[in-house]
Formats: sequence, C-alpha cells, structure tokens
Amino acid sequence: MQKILLTGGTGFIGNNVLKLLKLNPDYKILSLSRTKQYNSKELKWIRGDFGSLNKKTMKLILDFKPSILIHLGWQDIPNFSKKVCTDNLNKSKKFLNDMVKIQSIEKIIISGSCFEYLRKSGEVKEKAELDRKNFFPNSKIKLEEFTRKICLSYDKTFYWLRFFYVYGPNQRSGSLIPYIAKSIINNSELILNNPKMTLDFINVIDVSKIIKLFIKKKIPSGVYNVGSGKKTSVVEIYNYLFFKILKKKQNKYKIDKNNFFISNNKKLTKNIGKFKFTPIKNGLTNYLLWYRNIKK
Repeated sequence: MQKILLTGGTGFIGNNVLKLLKLNPDYKILSLSRTKQYNSKELKWIRGDFGSLNKKTMKLILDFKPSILIHLGWQDIPNFSKKVCTDNLNKSKKFLNDMVKIQSIEKIIISGSCFEYLRKSGEVKEKAELDRKNFFPNSKIKLEEFTRKICLSYDKTFYWLRFFYVYGPNQRSGSLIPYIAKSIINNSELILNNPKMTLDFINVIDVSKIIKLFIKKKIPSGVYNVGSGKKTSVVEIYNYLFFKILKKKQNKYKIDKNNFFISNNKKLTKNIGKFKFTPIKNGLTNYLLWYRNIKK
C-alpha cells in the first residue's frame, strides 16, 4: 500500500491527479484543502492551509505516515503579484521544511512551470537560463533551489516537474482553451493577442499519468520538463474548436515556424519510458465533451 500526501487537490491539475490515483486500490491518499471536502474510501481530506499547519493537522499527517508527497498547491492563481508570489514561496518553504523531516516520506514531487525559463522561445532544455526578474518564475526557482537543498540533506528523492501548457477538464475558465471554446459557443467577442504563436500543449490526463510514473518508478532526482514536445499554434486550436462547435471551417493562417516555445522532453521520456502523448485534436474533442456535459 502506497500512502500519498497531496496539496492542491481542488485545483486544476490536482483534481485530475486525484481522479487517476483513486482508481488504483494500492494507493491511499490524504489531501489538504482550505475548504470542506468529503471523504471517500480511497481519499481522506484534511481541512487546513499547507502554509500554516496546526498541531492537530501535523499529527494527522504523521499518523498517516505518507511515503510520497505531491505538492501542487499554489494559491490565488492567476494573481502573480509580488505579494501573492512571496506568500506562496514562504508558505511552501515552511511546509516543505516540516515535511522533509517526516521519516516515512521517501519521494517529494513538486509542480514547477515552463515560465521559469528566461527565453520563452525555441525548444528549451532543463539547463536553459532562468527568469529571475519576474515575481512568479523567480518564486518557483527559489522554491526549487530550497527544496533541492533540504532533500539532499535529508536523503529524499526530489522531482521538480516544469509543466508546459496544460489543458483539459476543470481548467480555469479564463485560461486560453476554455476562453476560446466559451467565446465560440456564446458567439461573444474573442481577443487573441498572439494567434500565430506556437506552444507546447499537454493534456492534463497525460500530466496525471506522468506524475503517477514518478510515483511508481525509480527515477533520478532532478528537474524535468513535462511537455509533449509538439508544436501547436493558438490559431490551429481556434480553427479546430470552431469547426467542432459550429461545423464550419475557418480560413487557414500562415504559421510562423520560428515563433514557438516548446519543451525538449528527452530527459523525461528517457526516464519514464515510452509514453504516448494525447494528440491535440483528441484532447480538444474530449475537452468539449466534458464542457458540454457540465453545462447540461
């Protein structure tokens, strides 16, 4: 029985990770939430803020004896102000400093971001130069450095997963793909700032499966890009959603092949093994099915 402690379980990625992990009877999960949630056979919730755990909450965690910690919590997204980023950094540092001392924890998995990279263009490797000027990426970078150091001191396996453009069910309505879909369905004004930009979109189901592989496999500690490594332009997504929703084809744009930002995911695939990423059209079709179901 693998015992997993998770933060961010009510968020976009965390919610999908929980859905996948709950399917495995070999996993027992304890998740932190600031709001009241309901327990199930596979999942128990603790109400509390990961940045200010009281003695009662700490005792529940210690009694649970987790072997895996998945820290996906980052509060108040999409507010990336200096105050919010600094608060998240300090809360996470305090939380992780407490967790790393728990003897039962063997692996720590944390969500990073592709926005940590300074040059948001081309194909980037994990060793690319980082953005220490902007509040959000700099906070993430500092947290990675802090956690890597304490995990080394306490002999914990540590994975920092830099997610690229994750999309799928339960995504925040203001995010790119939900915004496009909603605008087409409601026939409302749609503003795309850089429609020809080509990005690395990865389905949240794939992200969840990759996190599960980091739980299961013996993989060296370190930073890993989590992206499909495929180029998809914003306008391609718009055209496909437009066709699927309205059954009409849009005029094709000429895409600038040099205007892209994608992951070099060779380090990831070398360590997790052969992985079949969801094609973007399949992922978008499934997203629309989910969206229509929740609107019924």
